[in-house]
Amino acid sequence: MTAEGSLPRKTIGIFGGGQLARLMIPVAARYGALCHVFDADPHAPAFDLTPHQHRASFDDTAAIDRFAHACDVITCEFENIPITALQRAAQITPVIPDPNHFAMAQDRLHEKTMAQKAGLSVPLFASVTHKDEVKGFFNQHGPAILKRRCGGYDGKGQKRILTSADLQDESLSFLLEGPCLIEALVPFTHEISTIAARGVSETALLPIGDNHHHQGILRKTSVPSSLPDVVLDLARQQTFAVMNHLNYQGILTIEWFVTAQGSLLFNECAPRVHNSGHWSLEGSSLSQFDMAIRVLLGMPLPDPVFVSPRVEMLNLLGDAIQQRDVYERCPRAALYDYGKPIFRSGRKMGHVTFF
Repeated sequence: MTAEGSLPRKTIGIFGGGQLARLMIPVAARYGALCHVFDADPHAPAFDLTPHQHRASFDDTAAIDRFAHACDVITCEFENIPITALQRAAQITPVIPDPNHFAMAQDRLHEKTMAQKAGLSVPLFASVTHKDEVKGFFNQHGPAILKRRCGGYDGKGQKRILTSADLQDESLSFLLEGPCLIEALVPFTHEISTIAARGVSETALLPIGDNHHHQGILRKTSVPSSLPDVVLDLARQQTFAVMNHLNYQGILTIEWFVTAQGSLLFNECAPRVHNSGHWSLEGSSLSQFDMAIRVLLGMPLPDPVFVSPRVEMLNLLGDAIQQRDVYERCPRAALYDYGKPIFRSGRKMGHVTFF
């Protein structure tokens, strides 16, 4: 005679239906969890993978209430979800990471200030709202990069100011769209990101790789990093210092600049899984998605370890997805197509991991 009973099944809500949500859903399913996805875009890539769909605007309070009541825990797949939506959902169902941490990551000034308070070094910066402030910063500190404080990603909402010719009024016109941050350009040699997760009592950090960008967009990540252990150990220590400072729960990505002297400068952070961690789906005992889902479900969080001596993740941008057959023939490559119906220059259409 065999025993019979029912097993509880948790439901994870995800605000945002992009490629990160699309990659989270199969991992959640391996742990027996369902995923409900909330997005206004009827063609959101994650909708392909789950029938549990909330197609509504982020200012639709009734839809947010229904979504929150349908979930046991909620997270986000990108950081620019309106804070009002997160706060409303959090009144019904736990939101991880905390909505306050999303609010911090949505404003570059708050983000940089947080990093300083946590004891990290950051590039020289200033908040600016007028072109004269931009010109004054450039005249005093030299080449800089102007960024919108809120919004912007993958190089969008940014302008490099390398010469006085870049200070023409027309080139600074997007200052009129909202407050900005200006940063002195950093002569770095490497870019890395740390991806860590923290549950109620455990923390884990993904092995660190080298990131390679072009025009503000991540092109590839190579793991393990080529940097000395002393630099990588410092990055790990400072990542956990940020988590402790914030009393953080959830998964957190921090992007760093590394100088020729081996010092670290905080660039930006994201309270979510990250493009630079996609390699971990094939290259690590726990992927970044495993780490995120385990925190959401209250599961143990062991340290991830390499399962391949070297891994490289290549983003497929724009029409590069049309050459997918080249990668499909490679025996040690894993291709991911994000299911986006339209490609355009610089848009992330998929990625391929070589292992």
